[in-house]
Amino acid sequence: MSVSASRTTKQRQLWRAYPRLSMKLINPLLPLLSFVGVIVLWDLATRLDLVSEGVISTPANVWDRAVLEFERGKVIDDCLATGRSLGQGLLFAVLIGAPVGLIIGRWRPGWLFTEWPLIVLNGIPTVALSPVLILLFGIGIEGKIFIAAIAASIPIIWNGAAGSRSTPLVLLNVGLTYGCNRITFLTKVVAPHSLPYLMTGIRLGMSRAFVAVLVAELYVGHAGLGSWLRLAITALSPDLLMFVTILSALVGIAFISIVGLAERAFSGWKEG
Repeated sequence: MSVSASRTTKQRQLWRAYPRLSMKLINPLLPLLSFVGVIVLWDLATRLDLVSEGVISTPANVWDRAVLEFERGKVIDDCLATGRSLGQGLLFAVLIGAPVGLIIGRWRPGWLFTEWPLIVLNGIPTVALSPVLILLFGIGIEGKIFIAAIAASIPIIWNGAAGSRSTPLVLLNVGLTYGCNRITFLTKVVAPHSLPYLMTGIRLGMSRAFVAVLVAELYVGHAGLGSWLRLAITALSPDLLMFVTILSALVGIAFISIVGLAERAFSGWKEG
């Protein structure tokens, strides 16, 4: 009786472990399945004439256009041009926005002084702000970097200030107990607690900066993905437009992955 009971118990444990094991095998494949599903639905929509090919090209035509453009050899250079402007602008935004956000979160006069400018800049659409900044700072890479930095710094400052203000009282008391000066207090107590807020701001800022760079290149850029968008719109080429859209998405995914790696690297202290 005890032997049969133990066998039954083992069988139940195996059946309970089976779904967990299967999900561990399936979970890594879910992003790929999602991507394949989107491609299949896209192809069916064009084949069944649910969407006109004059509006959205077929996946096969987009693939042929991608092969053609890669053979011409200009795609990688333009992706790097956009990525360089985005990366440098995001770096400047982090170096400036993170300290400013942490400081004004703990210093009320600073918050009152910067609150309304932040609200105004946050309310202005990037499409409307970019031409003004282009006129002020030119059409070169410096102008695109500055536009990206302005666009990204707003959510970084906003979220950094929110994290700084929400620092628990017990952590503040610990800092005061150990006699921390203001710089040490900010870097050793407030900054670690505010790190998740800052990373959220960086993610949001990256998206805003990417849009800002594309809009700047769309207006006056001679290189970058935005110039490809302008070419596709001018030529009324759906396959080129879809190709550039997918390429822009891949660049955005790459930057989101980099931000995610940085978040895991800087958040290692939580696991210790």
